Amino acid sequence: MNAPADISHPAGMPPPAGMPPDDPDAGDRGGAYPFASAIPFAAHAAVAFAGVGWLDHLIASLAPQAVKQIGTSYLIQYYHVPAAISMYLFFLLCAVAGIVVLATGSPVWDRRAHALGLTALLLNAIVLGTGMVWGKTAWGVWWDWADPRLLTSAVAFLMYLGYSMLQDALRDDPRRAKFAAIYGIVALLNLPLVHYAIKWFGTASHPADVKMKTPEISMTLSVAMSVFPVFWLLVYRWVHDRLALAARAETVMARLRRLEEDVR
Repeated sequence: MNAPADISHPAGMPPPAGMPPDDPDAGDRGGAYPFASAIPFAAHAAVAFAGVGWLDHLIASLAPQAVKQIGTSYLIQYYHVPAAISMYLFFLLCAVAGIVVLATGSPVWDRRAHALGLTALLLNAIVLGTGMVWGKTAWGVWWDWADPRLLTSAVAFLMYLGYSMLQDALRDDPRRAKFAAIYGIVALLNLPLVHYAIKWFGTASHPADVKMKTPEISMTLSVAMSVFPVFWLLVYRWVHDRLALAARAETVMARLRRLEEDVR
């Protein structure tokens, strides 16, 4: 019978053959992004939720003053429009993280890309949901297959749903990070189609633009544009931390399995 193997090894030294790294977050001391460790999660959450509360207060108190000019249905723009812009941002960051993965092979950036893609997928779902509600209240239809922006947004959702499924399906494949990075970069090519769909392909039920006719409307939308990235960065941090926790758990289980094999 072999002597029990030590499940640890000297810091800075490579692990024995077959053993996972000491710390799945090695080199990732900043967490979800390089300076995350300088900003406590609770503080970030307080700022994000305070911002959302302020936005909701503005929608409730200031925006209705302009309802006669734009209609009640347009109030959903304060969530729909900033969600769409945030979606663009997170899909772009997912592709950038994928480029870093291809260049360095970093598991840190692989996890960041995964979390960015999942966060953007959730934003994409919100964009589709609020867009459908807006379309129904403003133009009487939930969905119009002839609308190029609706279709390209739905395609984006399906593409990044595929990205998430790829990450899970190839979890134990050493090529997963590379495949997912390439997928995330290629999928980004659809976003210009989403943004310029109306300009390039014409419009159906979706308006090409919503004109801001009062200072209250403009100010409230500006606040929404500022609040949403902060809030969804918080969501991204939470998703990333859950993935990091799962990676640590897998590392511990792998070491325990190795220890059990050596004891036998």
